[in-house]
Amino acid sequence: LPAVEAAACGCPVIATRESPLPSLLSGGGLFIDPGKPDELEAALHAVLASESSRTELAQRALRAASELTWTHSATQMLSILESAGRGR
Repeated sequence: LPAVEAAACGCPVIATRESPLPSLLSGGGLFIDPGKPDELEAALHAVLASESSRTELAQRALRAASELTWTHSATQMLSILESAGRGR
C-alpha cells in the first residue's frame, strides 16, 4: 500500500516488477527487476536527474492511483460475478 499511497499523493513510484504494482499502477511508475541493481540505479537517475521526468511520472502515478477507488473495484467485481453467472 505505501507505493499506491505515494502515487495517490502524486509522488513518483519506483517498485519491483515482482509485485502487483505494475498492474495496479499501469504506467504510473517505473518498475524494475529486483535482482538487477543497475535497473534501480537507472530508475533513480530518471526520477532525480530531471524535474520534467519527475513531474511527468508523478502525474502518471496520480492518474493511475485515481482509478483505484472502491467504486471502480466494486464495478469490476460486479462485472466478474455477472460473467461467472452467465457461464453456468
